[in-house]
Amino acid sequence: MHRRWHPSDLIVHPAAGSASMISTAPTRPYDIVAALVEEFIISRQPVSELRRLHRRQWELEDASRAPDASAERVGVLKGEIDASNSRRHRLITAIDEQVAYRPADGASRYYSETIGELCDRLIILDLKHQALTDDSTDSVDGISRHLAVTANQLVEHTRRGVAVLPPRVGLKIYRRDAEREMPRQRRRLRTLITSRRSLP
Repeated sequence: MHRRWHPSDLIVHPAAGSASMISTAPTRPYDIVAALVEEFIISRQPVSELRRLHRRQWELEDASRAPDASAERVGVLKGEIDASNSRRHRLITAIDEQVAYRPADGASRYYSETIGELCDRLIILDLKHQALTDDSTDSVDGISRHLAVTANQLVEHTRRGVAVLPPRVGLKIYRRDAEREMPRQRRRLRTLITSRRSLP
């Protein structure tokens, strides 16, 4: 009788005397982020800010999909979402700039995400985990276990110097003046709301 495969079968355990690695049964996805921050000696400030930004962006996206949202309001919200995405990519870059790891000569374990990009994905997954009820988190928990295994492999490979991380390139490009437009857009939204409230 064959035993079913489990993600924990892929774990590469650290050598004796090395620090413990990431749990493959995380309580929540953010546990993996916290472990990566500690492993790669990353400041918590950009990570915490990225987490707050995702919460706010989730709220903006919900508001933009509200059935009673006017075209004007949706336009303003979309502008805020674009500015938020620009800030998001700068924070991911700020995280990656703190990662001092450099591969050794001959490194051949290629990864498709930077440390910052992996943290970003885990933070989004953590928000989904929080939004679900306790009895409906199985799918998120399964992805969390899978990513914990991936993170463990990444940690083990960077400790050996064999991991090759991709260059950090933010692919979402918005107008450079997007953030400068936000105060004007917010004033416009407030004017629209005030004018509608004053209608008989």
